[in-house]
Amino acid sequence: MQDNKAFKSENKNCLRKKNNLFKFIKMKAKIYFSTLIFLVCTIANVYSQNARYQPQSKGKINIGNINTSFSCSGMLFFDGLNFIFEVPKGSNIHTVFASSLDIAGRDQNNQIRASNTRYGQQNDFYESGPIDSITKIPSDPRIWDHVWCIEKSKIESFIINFNNPSYIIPNEILTWPGNDVSNNNIKLAPFNDLNSNGIYEPRIGEYPLIKGDQYCFFVNNDFNQLTNSQDKSLGVEIQTEIFAFNQVAPLGDALFIDYTIINRSNNTYTDFYMGQWSDLDIGNFLDDFIGTDVGRDMIFGYNGDNDDEGISGYGINPPAQGIIFLNHPLSKSFAFAPTNPPPAIGDTENDEQIHNLLSGKWSDGTPLTYGGSGYDPASSNICSFTYPSNTDPAFLGQTWSEETASNFPQDRRVIGSAGPFVLPIGGRIKLSLAYLYARGTSGNSVAELKAAADIINP
Repeated sequence: MQDNKAFKSENKNCLRKKNNLFKFIKMKAKIYFSTLIFLVCTIANVYSQNARYQPQSKGKINIGNINTSFSCSGMLFFDGLNFIFEVPKGSNIHTVFASSLDIAGRDQNNQIRASNTRYGQQNDFYESGPIDSITKIPSDPRIWDHVWCIEKSKIESFIINFNNPSYIIPNEILTWPGNDVSNNNIKLAPFNDLNSNGIYEPRIGEYPLIKGDQYCFFVNNDFNQLTNSQDKSLGVEIQTEIFAFNQVAPLGDALFIDYTIINRSNNTYTDFYMGQWSDLDIGNFLDDFIGTDVGRDMIFGYNGDNDDEGISGYGINPPAQGIIFLNHPLSKSFAFAPTNPPPAIGDTENDEQIHNLLSGKWSDGTPLTYGGSGYDPASSNICSFTYPSNTDPAFLGQTWSEETASNFPQDRRVIGSAGPFVLPIGGRIKLSLAYLYARGTSGNSVAELKAAADIINP
């Protein structure tokens, strides 16, 4: 993923300390221009050879202390040029570069099928729209290239005023995708069905049912998500709900995501995992660590010391950023540094590698092992969680963290997963997550993050 890394690094320019900046730019300049050429060729391939339509619409959540946006292509918090997970709101500092849903399972022929997205390059995006449950054909992605966002206050106003002749119904309520546009019998986004006929009818007072104080909904699928000739998509529809609350911390420092994954294929999937991949960057992206809190079902990023330097850093006592699995226990966690990894380590290139990471293995299939870098083919200490400190019940009385491994703080990736599950034909499964930010007055805020997590997910 060298091109992805170079692309990312150039869009985080000026983050390194001044005395390292010149060397960094000199090293990356050649890669940067080759990446631009690569991107032009990629776009041309998408539209001419593969005839895939990449969604353009974005949603935005900014009602609490987090200001962020996301694409209905499945790429969260990164729009191809900028990363947008600003916290606290108005600070122009960020804790997350990009995140996305990873899914993988085995069909009845034991063939691994998987889908994911990283930075929206090389066709690694989900297409917009649902999949017809009968024909198994996905909807026209151009029609569904939209993220519906609405605030609770607008719905409350609609309930009071919808019969008023002078009231103009907000477009997001009027066009709410309560049903598939090609089949009114298929329900999509939740709504209050006043007459119980299964059809969304805002003109008679029906309205979206939302969570939180600000809510966004979009639907996409992985039907044509092929990144190379060996990949096989799952044929699933993904309904995504993202919401937040207009509250003080810690609830106001959280962003919630609900994925509903519906199997529209003719395959039953076993050994099925769903997870969240994240490129966590705590301000300055070059000095971060990753951790897992097993009991709290949380993966998190934090600064490698108590000072997050640079113009994009948080300064003294930087925050920590967590991702909590709310409705399923965290089954596996995995972390690595993308810079100069050994061959078995790195981001995913194909379906088998996606399934490996989600099921607790390195890209080459070697199991994660306890201690050190986590990669030791000779070790029998196979484990499920990376850098869990002293929270892994399988290793009571032992501590494994980035600090005990004597790691050097740098750029990091992390993935947490839930599973394995069985996903039958027509079946659906939900994954609920909370992105939680916390900042204390001393240290790197890990203790404050865990305390806030206990309130968000008691």
